[in-house]
Amino acid sequence: MRRYAGDESGGQGHEKRKRAHILVVDDEKSLCELLEITFRKDGHRVEVANGVEAARRKLEGSLYDIVISDIRMPGGSGLDLLRFTKEIAPDSFFLLMTALPDLDTAVDALNSGADRLLSKTTIMWSNCAGRSERFRRA
Repeated sequence: MRRYAGDESGGQGHEKRKRAHILVVDDEKSLCELLEITFRKDGHRVEVANGVEAARRKLEGSLYDIVISDIRMPGGSGLDLLRFTKEIAPDSFFLLMTALPDLDTAVDALNSGADRLLSKTTIMWSNCAGRSERFRRA
């Protein structure tokens, strides 16, 4: 059975929906900030770690529903963090992101237990597309 670290939101006239507890891990502070703002606007609890060691400390102290991590960072690999996370919290959904997608990386990620692998370019364009659509409707 899936453990869920987040809580439920909703109330009078609102459909209940789960709010996830999300950990974003990347050495690019601007990308962490973008993802943090985006997920917080959707009502999720978000924490940020700017490296693998900081992320490990957070994972040892809290349960996260979703972990989003870069693959290549100074001081450690997102693949190592993925393996660590799946050992201590196997139910956490783990999304790896990379600026340089290639087939070998994808195979390693999926063989290590990643739930998804995304290109950072895809993340950035998706965010921009959503913002431009909201602007057109305004």
